[in-house]
Amino acid sequence: MGSKPQTTFDGTIFTTFKGKGNANAVFGGTLSGDGHDHGDLDDLDHPVVRSRLRARPSARDPRLAGLEARMWSRRGVTQDLGNIDDAHIQYAETVVAPLLGTQYLARARRVALDPPLRLLGDDITFVDSGVIMADGTLLAKRLKERVVCIEIKPKFGGLVHCATVHGRHRHLKKSTSRYQLHQVLKLQQGAIDRVSAYDPLDLFSGDPERMQAALEALMDVPQNNLALFLGGDRVDPVGQTGIEAACAVLERDTSSHLAATVRDVLVHEGVLDKLLQMQTLCEYDVHAVELLCRGLIGDSDDYKHSDDYKHSDQSDDGTTYDCTAMNAFLDRVAGDESRRLDVLADYCIAATAKDCSILVAMTLDSGNSPTKQGTSPRQLGIVGDIAYRVTVVDLDIKPLEKLAAHKRLDLDILRANNANDDINSGR
Repeated sequence: MGSKPQTTFDGTIFTTFKGKGNANAVFGGTLSGDGHDHGDLDDLDHPVVRSRLRARPSARDPRLAGLEARMWSRRGVTQDLGNIDDAHIQYAETVVAPLLGTQYLARARRVALDPPLRLLGDDITFVDSGVIMADGTLLAKRLKERVVCIEIKPKFGGLVHCATVHGRHRHLKKSTSRYQLHQVLKLQQGAIDRVSAYDPLDLFSGDPERMQAALEALMDVPQNNLALFLGGDRVDPVGQTGIEAACAVLERDTSSHLAATVRDVLVHEGVLDKLLQMQTLCEYDVHAVELLCRGLIGDSDDYKHSDDYKHSDQSDDGTTYDCTAMNAFLDRVAGDESRRLDVLADYCIAATAKDCSILVAMTLDSGNSPTKQGTSPRQLGIVGDIAYRVTVVDLDIKPLEKLAAHKRLDLDILRANNANDDINSGR
């Protein structure tokens, strides 16, 4: 994996590959000189560009596209989702910011990349546009070499209590975090070699000891839920070049001391509470929401009695479960399109919050940093001897096309855990 240096966006040179997910790659850059008009982003010390690796499918279901347009226009998102970068920016500013707080969002705008960036991987991908924003892994330019950033992908910090959960699965969803349930499936599939002790329920609990345990578990087994940046460069969290080096920069004695520092920042900010409120916006599980979506696009004349739904009232062992709650939900919203659109939008917003990342960039406080009580894009917060900024990233719109995949994954997770329960109980 590598990147070829490219000059883009009025003289900004992007040379540093900072990471890649399923859909996006992030490159860090430096301003090559003065006199470039960056509009409301003119004060960027460290810009990054976030580019999509693949375009949204052109052959989209027009019924879903129309449904999305109706759904998001009610929330103030008027950009066509075909212009995905512009739509993401407007979604973050219009929908996410009022819920999460503007202080946690990096200012951004779409830019054309000419010539395009080149990413080398399994194949060669050229990206010719992206979103430029401040690098949340860094603070002021003069602090670069003394900045530690821990990126946390916290996942869903609550439990599913809605009545529409299938009877056989209620004991799982109401007692165990989705993250821990997913770990069982990943272990069975060979995607991981051991189950992490990290539990989002601990991180979001507000209890200092549980939060500390959660952060230490992430540092012990990062998987893809913790990343570490030193001076803006991504490093392996494990070993002397990782957490140990971060401790040295911030003058922390141990990784536990570093975890306590991150915990204190998160508690001081209250960002996890706001994120959890977003994650729990939708009161229904994916199976109910997916049925609702299918009904709205006319997939079935009587979607409430689709095969998926009819078979869900009886498990493989013949046990019959009461599904009146699902019936009641579908009946209640059947004649109210506004209510159905709100349920879909709330589900998508919650899915955004469940899949975002939190960047905690920290440096030792010199006593000279411009500070206030809390973080913002322009000012640093202070906790103890640490100056910091918290930024929440990966706040993308979740397309309705993903609902079917969300449902399949949920079923795979539940089946893996039910099978695991059967093995453990000797059935």
